[in-house]
Amino acid sequence: MMRFQLLLIIGISIQASAYSQDFSAVPASFDTIWNDVDLSDYFISFPLNSSLSNHSQDTLVLRWYRVKGANCPQEWDIFMSDFNISYVPEIDSSTIPLTFYPGDSMRHFSLEVAPRQTHGCCRVDVFFTDQDDLSVRYDTIQYELAINDSSCDVTFVNDLPEGEELSVYPNPVLSFFSLNKKFETVKIFSITGELVKILRYEPTARYDIRDLDPGTYILSTNGKTGSSKAVILKH
Repeated sequence: MMRFQLLLIIGISIQASAYSQDFSAVPASFDTIWNDVDLSDYFISFPLNSSLSNHSQDTLVLRWYRVKGANCPQEWDIFMSDFNISYVPEIDSSTIPLTFYPGDSMRHFSLEVAPRQTHGCCRVDVFFTDQDDLSVRYDTIQYELAINDSSCDVTFVNDLPEGEELSVYPNPVLSFFSLNKKFETVKIFSITGELVKILRYEPTARYDIRDLDPGTYILSTNGKTGSSKAVILKH
């Protein structure tokens, strides 16, 4: 039994290593401190850029997820940008898949932090996963950020947010959709972060979005079990 467990662990490690060899983010770690920042400027911001590359002979279709540590100041706005779109701070995952052809690379995948006149520190992890299988993790960019704060207590984040188990069906959606859990409220945002619709719990477990234009939306839920997010496609 012990030998079987050891072989299983080795197999998982080899598989994870293979994924990381297929795809890389450079740099994949930022330990950045900005001192003597003039925080009277509300609009000051600091971009951090990485380059993403596909080293495999296959076409990779990826998405990214951002997880912020519990110590991040609520006042900070953290923006993400990839080659498809620039995202408002409220959106924590890519809404459009990132397609990399063999040998393809993309520069300037960017995280930009705007402290909004507030000092502090923050740990942010960005996970790159397979579009359809979150267990296939290709790489992670880790950001440890401090602004006018030399006593940072960085909160480490080791996994994807708990809300990712939310299921929407059917997806894409034509008229109605259902969820695998009950929630008190369901909010729908555009990919630019605009709130476009609020839905209340329906005993029939069917939510009507016939009035929405076709496109990609972010679904955010709140209930007794916590909050979750998902991406939905409206046809």
